[in-house]
Amino acid sequence: MTTAELAHLCIDLNLQNLRLQALERLDKGESVQSICKDLNVGKSTVNDWRRNRKSIEGFCTQIDTEKVLEKRCTLRKAKHELVEDALWLWFVQERRRGTPLSGPILKEKAMILHSKLQPEEAFVASDGWLSRWKKRHGVHFIGVCGEKLSANPTAATDFSARFLKIIDDENFCPEQIYNIDETGLNFKLLPRKTFATPQETSAPGFKTSKDRITVALCSNASGTHKLPLFVIGKAAKPRAFKNINMDALPVYYRSQKSAWMDTYLFREWFVCEFVPKVKKHLAKSKLPAKALLLLDNAPTHDEHLQCDDEKEIKLLFLPPNVTSLQQPMDQGVIECFKRKYRRKLLSEVLSKLETDDSLDLTKVLKSVNMKDVVYMSAKAYDEIPPSTFVKSWKKLWPNIEDSVDQNNTTADEPNNILDGEPDDNAALLHDLQQLPNCGPIVEEDVLEWINMEKELDNEVLNDDEIVECVIRQDNEMNNDADGAEIEEEDEENKMSHAEGKAALQLAATYIEQQKEATAVDMKINT
Repeated sequence: MTTAELAHLCIDLNLQNLRLQALERLDKGESVQSICKDLNVGKSTVNDWRRNRKSIEGFCTQIDTEKVLEKRCTLRKAKHELVEDALWLWFVQERRRGTPLSGPILKEKAMILHSKLQPEEAFVASDGWLSRWKKRHGVHFIGVCGEKLSANPTAATDFSARFLKIIDDENFCPEQIYNIDETGLNFKLLPRKTFATPQETSAPGFKTSKDRITVALCSNASGTHKLPLFVIGKAAKPRAFKNINMDALPVYYRSQKSAWMDTYLFREWFVCEFVPKVKKHLAKSKLPAKALLLLDNAPTHDEHLQCDDEKEIKLLFLPPNVTSLQQPMDQGVIECFKRKYRRKLLSEVLSKLETDDSLDLTKVLKSVNMKDVVYMSAKAYDEIPPSTFVKSWKKLWPNIEDSVDQNNTTADEPNNILDGEPDDNAALLHDLQQLPNCGPIVEEDVLEWINMEKELDNEVLNDDEIVECVIRQDNEMNNDADGAEIEEEDEENKMSHAEGKAALQLAATYIEQQKEATAVDMKINT
């Protein structure tokens, strides 16, 4: 990296925000010339920003606290960056599990990770180093009182009473009450037996896919307003998104180095996505501009979070010992979403196998890219009916159905969300049996597949896997400059307006010639 590029990296925070805004404008398709004119900078400067976008965006996404971002004035990297990244990955993982951690434990783990990453370099996990690491990542130590809490039905009853009192006091209706919850999605995972021939009982040497993203589902209690899925991947702009307007995606996509939710991303989503869309929905529904967002007490959810201009949109946190019992999205909605996604994945795999005889199952799975995953996820989410969301609130809000428009529920739908599991399993089993050259698939294999994803979702990375993950991410960062140059070259391959118009006209002609075409189809084409 040149001195000029380093100078661009060591900037005041206000200028850093301008750079991020410039990158977003580029993603929307705005020209470099227009951005240069608005910001009064040269074309080469904007090109440098684009070339170093992972360094710019990565600086924000790797920090788990917005307060740290406000205090930091430079993007200066740590001397032992790989060790620090590895320790941060391990730290976040352990905190998600509720493991109490102390300074001596962190220093000892840092030494262990260093011995695996950079054994030839001198390194001492001193008090000063730990202090700088804590400041860089916004880590602070708090007291641990008692043991890790387990699910408590009595506490759940108490919280339900408190929740209902808030609804009554504030005069909230189901349209105004929202819930968000995150889950990991292993987006290429298939049952192990699908990789075996009819003569085999297992596929020797096959490594289970661990390609993973984080997906956050958010909807109001009536199921009438589902916000776009919040998808978090590892790449700021995956190769499959080249020449695509990111704002036109059917999901709200962001990136984080481990594809996990962090405080910075959650706050950005709340202020820039949740609040504006909720206000718009409430105005359209002719309801007061006030709402309540129910969420768990994960460390990435800032309890002091508030949109400065919107005091009437508030947060309510579930106590840690009732989350598994009363978090609405956990009462079958996420399970329903994943089952629908699996069917989309199987359909995509079968379609590709049918159109290209030279492909086998492993090659087809490798060809599934982030664009495919985003669209399959969005379609699966869209297929969840409003009644499913209403039923998910019944443990917390027993009489919610009395407050919801009965038009959202049909008579033939099951009372419990998961009552439809047998039918879903049968459909999944049928699709799996269509895969070529796979072992005999039975219903038990479908259940194992479902449980396998749950196990991977809760999987804990060991030290070697953490080291492998950090090294892979570092290599991706080092290759970013080459990728940026390739992306600039791809600008020439963008479809022109004339080509797009010709393609649409061709598609319209095709529809007109089909016997199945309706008057509505014809109107859409004109």
